[in-house]
Amino acid sequence: MKRYEITYLLLLILGFSFLACEEELDLPTAFAPADEIWVEGFIEAYVPNQDLDGEVPRPPYVLIRQTIAPDRSYTIDELENIFVDARKVTISDSERTYELTRFCINDDGITEETRQNIINDYDLDEVEIPAVGVRADSINFCLYVDLFESIEPKIGETYTLNIELADRTITATTTIPPHVPIDSIYYVSPFTDTTFAKSVKQMRIVLNDPDTLKSYYRYFTKVNGGGFIPGFDSVIDDVIFNDTITDFPLLKGELRSIETNTGGNLFGNYFAGDEVIIKWCTIDEAHYGFWDSFEFNLDNQGIFSSYVGTQWNVEGALGVWGGYSVSLHRDTVPR
Repeated sequence: MKRYEITYLLLLILGFSFLACEEELDLPTAFAPADEIWVEGFIEAYVPNQDLDGEVPRPPYVLIRQTIAPDRSYTIDELENIFVDARKVTISDSERTYELTRFCINDDGITEETRQNIINDYDLDEVEIPAVGVRADSINFCLYVDLFESIEPKIGETYTLNIELADRTITATTTIPPHVPIDSIYYVSPFTDTTFAKSVKQMRIVLNDPDTLKSYYRYFTKVNGGGFIPGFDSVIDDVIFNDTITDFPLLKGELRSIETNTGGNLFGNYFAGDEVIIKWCTIDEAHYGFWDSFEFNLDNQGIFSSYVGTQWNVEGALGVWGGYSVSLHRDTVPR
């Protein structure tokens, strides 16, 4: 199963140096402390009794690496040395604690089957590392993962991440919140020009957002069997909803690359006949705060082009530990 979310992820894993800026910047050290630790981990629970049709939840995982300079490129050897070897990485719920396994795809003793499964699950064979020109599976890519799927993530549960390093302990907490699914999907023409009016469609969704619950959302789209890609502004705060506004446009997820996104008036729209899967996620407030601030910086030409700081929810390092409550919604764009 292909997940192009990892493409977006690698921009974080391998450093903000790969996010292009239009001009040279005098970077404030507060944004990138020397030799700081970056942590990124996610845990997702799918809503029970839905038709997954071959899609499966990804096992919980955590990436730990050193920060790298935003103003230089790196050799493959240097990139392989940014992954941090922790003494122990655990995830705890209300009942027990689970230890994650450190997995590096080129380590001795790793079977080819296991190696290939990890590469396939995280699209490491399809993602080219920007500014270096090699695929992600060309380096000894390392992560901590629930390799044996001991954890059964549950909606409503709180999960605490604990990372023990030689010089510090890093902690973070996230909750997989109650799920609010998409109620319905419909399409409108974004153009008055008849050249595009019939073949190009904008998706709109209706959401019955509960008045009694403060909710935050993130979404990904998968089109015609491709991978799940987050929208450019992939997080949504329910503050936009009121008695008269219950629907809004859901733009097609596109990669943040001039070479791969549609661009122009077609950006974020669908073509008639497209087969679409929406990965719709409810997230907690701290998880929302990370993506909202991070994407704001990306939309403003890079994390270092604005003095609006990203809202980390990790204590003792930079980064994010986030839970997803997930439902999948399938549709065919009408002709």
